[in-house]
Amino acid sequence: MKCIDSMTVKRNQDINLSHIDDPRIQQYIHAAQRMLQEDFSEPVPVDKNDQIGLLGKSLSALGSKLHKQISMLREIVRVTKRINEGMTIDEVLNHVYDNFRKYIPFDRIGFSLITLDAAVQARWARSDGVDVKLGVGYELPLHKTSLQKVMDSGKPRIINNLKEYHAHSPQSESTKLILSEGIQSSLTCPLIASKPLGFIFFSSKEKCTYENVHVDIFLQLAGELSMILEKAFLYEQLIALNQLKDKFIGYAAHDLRNPLMIIKGFISLIQSTPADKATYSERDVYSRIDRQCDRMIDLINDLLDISAIESGELHLDKESASIQDVIEEVVDTNNLIAQAKQIIIRTNINGALKPVWADQKRIVQVLENLISNAIKFSQAGSVITVSACVLESHVAVSVADQGQGISDGEIHNLFQPFMLTSTKPTGEEHSTGLGLAIVKKIVNLHGGQITVKSKVGEGSTFTFTLPLYK
Repeated sequence: MKCIDSMTVKRNQDINLSHIDDPRIQQYIHAAQRMLQEDFSEPVPVDKNDQIGLLGKSLSALGSKLHKQISMLREIVRVTKRINEGMTIDEVLNHVYDNFRKYIPFDRIGFSLITLDAAVQARWARSDGVDVKLGVGYELPLHKTSLQKVMDSGKPRIINNLKEYHAHSPQSESTKLILSEGIQSSLTCPLIASKPLGFIFFSSKEKCTYENVHVDIFLQLAGELSMILEKAFLYEQLIALNQLKDKFIGYAAHDLRNPLMIIKGFISLIQSTPADKATYSERDVYSRIDRQCDRMIDLINDLLDISAIESGELHLDKESASIQDVIEEVVDTNNLIAQAKQIIIRTNINGALKPVWADQKRIVQVLENLISNAIKFSQAGSVITVSACVLESHVAVSVADQGQGISDGEIHNLFQPFMLTSTKPTGEEHSTGLGLAIVKKIVNLHGGQITVKSKVGEGSTFTFTLPLYK
């Protein structure tokens, strides 16, 4: 059988139909052409019961079916697009419930997952104005239910009269619960993606609702929903794992920091021993241990910060803050470190700076990180310039160095956690790879932005903005 396309129909217009003197024929051809273009607005005359009228009725019925299927496919495409934007299982199923009633009759929809231990667990249910009795969390072993056969067949199961079905299977607790919701008939579709996923249940308060439905429509919908729901399920698992990761980092960091602080306390006590009672080698060992404790405490503090930020638990104590005071404090703190590497830190403040709306301690942390990074990656004899100016509703603060610079290919990953560039510190300083990720998160939480401009061999300029205090 050859496929019929729009060109074929167009050529058929030239067929000699003079022996059939009926204008409906041309209307049918025109309507069929429009249908091939997915336009179903063309009216098809069906007012007569002659042979041509029967042809029109068949064409009209075919058009309605095609229109419904194409509309449903478009709706599925819209859902798929939204899935890619991060829809959860609940959002997907609520969308189906709210938008698919024009394609499928139902008063209730339920969704059950097959768990890792081969049980069927109710994951979601929604009904029209009735309390859901067979709700989330209801669970039965798959092999003890009739759903095992449905999954094995891969085809929908239709029950036209649930009361009769329950009379033959009185041991079915789930049927009893669904009957108590006023449901009389149901259609169950197995959901199979890369593996058996679960079931979607369409239910009606009327008997025989699904007796004459086109099963192919449900199979098509179930096939598309299987992939969509599997993706949504994986997305939810990813969110859950990420939350678990954040909790683990938080707990681990807290548990590590306490013993480290104790060790550091003992080291400080030992270092306070008079010089004549400790050998040079002993003092050197103590000093090394102390530096390593500081390094580990810095790492733990960074882990705690990134964990708090990612889990949404970092709270800012915003107030009117002087950005000029912050700059002076951080520059003064870092001057000694810079001088040890023969690096000069200069400030360039354009006029009087208005107060910003910020958590001052966190902004000190931001600037501290940017200036210490500039020192870390700059050569002896170079200059670091800290600038600030007011730009409309924001203050912009920049830290520019004359260091090694960052390649274009590495800049886009610069603010990702644990990302280290190929640029190496000039004084063998350590780096956790978390500092800039924390800086970006803190600035963003303030409603500001951070940008970087860099050229290999010439240096880098980091600029962040903060909203003015109103």
